[in-house]
Amino acid sequence: MYYPQSELEKMGFKNLGKNVLIDTRTNIDNPQNISIGDNVKIGSFVILDGDISIGNFVHIASFTSLYGGCGISIGSFVSISNYVRFISHSDDYSGESLCAPFVPNKFKNDVCGSIVLENHCIVGSGSVILPSVTLEIGVAIGAMSLVKKNCREFGIYAGVPVKRIKDRSTKLLELEKEFLNSLF
Repeated sequence: MYYPQSELEKMGFKNLGKNVLIDTRTNIDNPQNISIGDNVKIGSFVILDGDISIGNFVHIASFTSLYGGCGISIGSFVSISNYVRFISHSDDYSGESLCAPFVPNKFKNDVCGSIVLENHCIVGSGSVILPSVTLEIGVAIGAMSLVKKNCREFGIYAGVPVKRIKDRSTKLLELEKEFLNSLF
C-alpha cells in the first residue's frame, strides 16, 4: 500500500515530484531534507534518513537503507535492488577515537562524505556503499558487493571490495532518448 499523493504533500518534503509511490511501511526521517523527482517508486521497509536527493525514474527496492547524514545524491534512471545500504556517515574504526552516538564529538573522528550515483546506475541486492563514493554514469554494481572507492563510467563492478569486471553497454543512452521522446 502506498501513501496517497495528498499525504505525501503534507509530509513537507524539500521537493516532491509527480507520480511518486512510497510504501506506507517506509521510514522517512526529516522529509524537509529529502528531494524526490518524478516517477519514483520506493518499496516497503526502506529507511530514508538525512540529506537525500532522488532524480526521475528511480526505483528503490524494499529493505534498502539510505543514511544520508553527509548527503546522498541519486540521478535519474537509477535502480537500487533490495537490502542495499548507503552509509554516508560512519564511525572511525581505527581505534584512534571513541564510537557511540552519545560520545561528545571531541572524542570522535567520524568518517563523513557524500555518496553520488549518477544517471543510469544499478546496484545489486545486498550491496553496501560507503562514504565519499561516486558511481559515475552507467555504473552497474553486482549483488553483495562492497563499494569503498569511486567507480568509473559504464563499468560493471562486483566483489568485496568491488573490482571492475568489464565495460557496460552505452545503448541505454539511446533508449533513454527514445523513451523520453515517446512521452511527448
